[in-house]
Amino acid sequence: MTVRELLKKIQAWRGLPGEDVVDLFERIAEQFRRDTGYLRPGKDCRLYSYEERGKVWDKWVTKMNDELDEEIATAVNTIHIYHEIDIEIARAAVDENPLPSWLQQAHKLKEIEKLLASDEEEAAVYAKISALF
Repeated sequence: MTVRELLKKIQAWRGLPGEDVVDLFERIAEQFRRDTGYLRPGKDCRLYSYEERGKVWDKWVTKMNDELDEEIATAVNTIHIYHEIDIEIARAAVDENPLPSWLQQAHKLKEIEKLLASDEEEAAVYAKISALF
């Protein structure tokens, strides 16, 4: 998942721009229904008790938050790794040393990730990726 995709996911969970609390409530309630088959607590439902739906809701919200936290941690680690790659490349440039092969590959992977996350046309992205090799 790219950082941009992660930010969109966080924003969707917390509320979209211009979305009021009722719209957010309804959108999240619909996502909960699609994921679990239950209506969100607070909705009228004759099939399942409020308590049963409340337990399912609590588990679902915890799962959603845990997944989001894990994705955020992964993104932070990726950003940290990319920062370390930049530092190593800068050190090699200052020392006028050739980049070790592992660092060259890491740099290429970093550039590919940036290209794939960009808004450029697909053909242009793949042409630039091909040029890296």
